[in-house]
Amino acid sequence: MKILALDIATVTGWACGDTTAFLLAAQPADRAIYGAVRLNRRGLSWGAKFDAQYQALYDLAAQHTPCTIVCEAPFAGKSTTTNRQIFGLSAIADMAFHNLGLMRGHDIQAVYEVPPQTWRKHFLGKGRGPREEMKAAALTRCRQLGFEPDDDNAADALGLLDYAMHRFMKHGF
Repeated sequence: MKILALDIATVTGWACGDTTAFLLAAQPADRAIYGAVRLNRRGLSWGAKFDAQYQALYDLAAQHTPCTIVCEAPFAGKSTTTNRQIFGLSAIADMAFHNLGLMRGHDIQAVYEVPPQTWRKHFLGKGRGPREEMKAAALTRCRQLGFEPDDDNAADALGLLDYAMHRFMKHGF
């Protein structure tokens, strides 16, 4: 089963892997592909930003054809602008994945949200801490496992994918 993990934000980290290959492959490149995509373009209206974000997320899911999508659950920030962006992105992701199934016939069986502290506890050994410390720890852990993410967004997505793979193999979600 192929899983796409997304750390949805202005720069969205993504990681995709097959459950069998992720747990059995010797080389990191055989276990998962990953990266980051900038979803927000400065100077655009909210409608234009959300439209661009919808298209980017739709294309990402269409390209990788997952059966399951796992997203980091959104959480409230300190500003209304940040909250609008984060919760808007989450809603747009749900809509993009729903429409992908309807329009292109992709068999996306489920979209799950995982609280950040849950996947971090699994991947890093602790679920809470200062933001920069957690981001650095995710990069370090990825490198220990043989992955070379370009940034902390992709590292977070790999951590989320690792959590999802192990969760699926143990409990089937």
